[in-house]
Amino acid sequence: MSLNTAQLEYLASRGMSLSDVIELSRLGDKRPDPTNVDRQARYREKRNGRKVTALCNGVTPPNEYISNPPEIPPIGISDEIPSPVDEIETQVLKPEHLVEAYNAMADRTGLPKAIKLEGARLRQAKLLVRKATVDDLTEAIDAIERNPWMHGQNERGWRADFDFLLQPKSFTRLIEGSYDRAQ
Repeated sequence: MSLNTAQLEYLASRGMSLSDVIELSRLGDKRPDPTNVDRQARYREKRNGRKVTALCNGVTPPNEYISNPPEIPPIGISDEIPSPVDEIETQVLKPEHLVEAYNAMADRTGLPKAIKLEGARLRQAKLLVRKATVDDLTEAIDAIERNPWMHGQNERGWRADFDFLLQPKSFTRLIEGSYDRAQ
């Protein structure tokens, strides 16, 4: 036990002699900390790979429950019946799927392929995939494929591309059939 100057002055003002202060200090050094012994035992048990079951004064320490929580068996849907959540997760449409479908159509029609999906284009594709249904996306790509005007057979030579598909106004008009013209 170490004492600072203020503590020594206080003890001297109370009439304690230097030998009394030294004796008090020696007594403090000899007294073991009972919680430290338990803590060290738990540490050794953990380090050696055994399960910790040390008790402090007959009570399990609070960190014991947190570090070794009881195992609770799952309640609810059995393994034999597929969960509706699992079915939804397996049918998630991603922007990459949209690019694959567009590029397959671009191969057949000679339109430019989408190569990079990043930045603003990726954000637009994510938004479109999140809001549109698979049927709407399929219909929009089919509308581009069946319309020769979008393949460059127009007065300006303009051709539809992936960015055209991603534009909300263009996408809506594609699925509504606004671009379908009598050939």
